[in-house]
Amino acid sequence: GQAASKIQPADAAAAQPRPREQSLWRLCSHLTDAFTISVSVADIVTDVLVLLEFQRLGYEAFFSASAAVFGLSQVCYAFLFVASYAGHCRPLKRCAVFVAVLPFSQLVPLFTWLEALHVTRIDLCLLAVGL
Repeated sequence: GQAASKIQPADAAAAQPRPREQSLWRLCSHLTDAFTISVSVADIVTDVLVLLEFQRLGYEAFFSASAAVFGLSQVCYAFLFVASYAGHCRPLKRCAVFVAVLPFSQLVPLFTWLEALHVTRIDLCLLAVGL
């Protein structure tokens, strides 16, 4: 019954991954991160290139629609940043953070990944600006 389902201390040590397995999982994690970042950056670059191509070819309707979608994603990422990092701030500061982040908001997923790594300089910068 219950005794069989409990992990004993000796069994718990045996259940831990071996160092080689840990390094394999760590490598897989880093490769997944690198792939995700690459796709995110490539997405931004291709979005801008498509916009420029539509404009160059005179496809004003496609250009306008694509620019609107790109602009909407900018706004959404800026809202995400404010909700994630400035939600505790007063409304005026949240507005200021939104305006400051808006031009760079396509990079919010990359920033979120970097922030999750708890890079000391990034953590200190966030604390310095009250986020």
